[in-house]
Amino acid sequence: TGVKVNDPIPPFTTYVAASMGIDNTSSGTFTTLTDGDDADAGETDASTVYFFPGTGGTGTPAGVGNGTGGTLITNAISRMKFRVTIQ
Repeated sequence: TGVKVNDPIPPFTTYVAASMGIDNTSSGTFTTLTDGDDADAGETDASTVYFFPGTGGTGTPAGVGNGTGGTLITNAISRMKFRVTIQ
């Protein structure tokens, strides 16, 4: 319950806009997430990518990184991805 994943953008790289995705079902099918501070399960402020995996994971309340983490059952797998370019 309350699962949140924060991943800083590595030095000397730039986040690729609209590249976030999440697979909460372990099926290999990723749902595209928006970059903005909204209700989906991911957001970024260009220095860190924030994911809120699991059932009920959402980017609300307002404020990048303030989202509500979801619930993952025991042994559940949630995959998250995003891309960067090397400077």
